[in-house]
Amino acid sequence: YINELAKGCANRGHSVTILSSKYPKAKNQEIYDNMQIIRLGSNFTQVTKAFVHYFTHLRGKHDLIVEEIMGGPRIPLFVSVYAKGKYLGILQQRHKEIFIEQFGQPVATFLSILERFLVVLNRKNDIVVNSIRTLKELNEIGYSKNKMHIVYPGLPRHFFGIHSIGIKGRKPTVVCLTKIRRYKLIHEAIKAMRKVRGNISNAQLVI
Repeated sequence: YINELAKGCANRGHSVTILSSKYPKAKNQEIYDNMQIIRLGSNFTQVTKAFVHYFTHLRGKHDLIVEEIMGGPRIPLFVSVYAKGKYLGILQQRHKEIFIEQFGQPVATFLSILERFLVVLNRKNDIVVNSIRTLKELNEIGYSKNKMHIVYPGLPRHFFGIHSIGIKGRKPTVVCLTKIRRYKLIHEAIKAMRKVRGNISNAQLVI
């Protein structure tokens, strides 16, 4: 979602830099889709490395800073606290249920408190959300309705030119396309297949 928004800006001639976490064998820096990608640390060390990199390389060099305020199990970066200039936050959902599924107690309680603390830091900032439901859920914990703006997820235009390959003669298949995380509830898809196979004996699940 964020990558598509950033790519849209880059395609319109804007200079875009993305700070991301690093993964095995990834380059520290590269140009991709007209965007500069900088990879710093893991989900747990990125917060300090992003802070240092901002003050040593990026401070004062951008017209707008966009931050995913909280994203799944990643530690928040708290960019709105120290970054100067125009700021835009992005939130995909309220995370309370995700924390419970992924971490259990007492970690989930601590992270839920942190989520509410981020409201205090960001409720005066403009925030992009992806649905009416997300807007309502975030409004319930203190974000201002007047400061949230809905930008629905979309598909690139070339997807609409893809032709169906047809389903005749194909084995009935369910595809579960997701990250392997407990909070994604993949185990529920596996359990559901028992009922599916009860009605369609040759059905398969692909994860």
